[in-house]
Amino acid sequence: MPACRTTDRAKRKPVRVVLFAAALGMTWAFAGCYYDVRDNLYGPAVDCDTLATVSFSGDIVPLLDLHCNSGSCHGGGTNPNLTTHAGVAQSATEGSLLTRIRKPAEDPLVMPKNGTPLPECDLRLFEQWVAEGATNN
Repeated sequence: MPACRTTDRAKRKPVRVVLFAAALGMTWAFAGCYYDVRDNLYGPAVDCDTLATVSFSGDIVPLLDLHCNSGSCHGGGTNPNLTTHAGVAQSATEGSLLTRIRKPAEDPLVMPKNGTPLPECDLRLFEQWVAEGATNN
């Protein structure tokens, strides 16, 4: 009489369950992994020269004059007035300065208006100056 097939199937059933569980586990493991590209999330990495202290007159004013205070923008009496330390410091401590210059280029409220956004290193200078207390130095 031939060997009983039921015993062979009984031996194979736990192996099938283990293989199914392993395949299911691998599917969950790989489906749960998501690899972001750093540049897509945060923009390209930028190496900026770090300054011990950011100077209002030496670092911030030239950027304001170049990007903000020309023509009929903030140099022409438009609020906020970015031609004086008091006006810039007030805008910076209220948070509106950093909020507006950090908006994405497609946002209609981005500054400079109708211009190109400031380079990352310039933005970091503003942030460092504000973090240092927006001093008039």
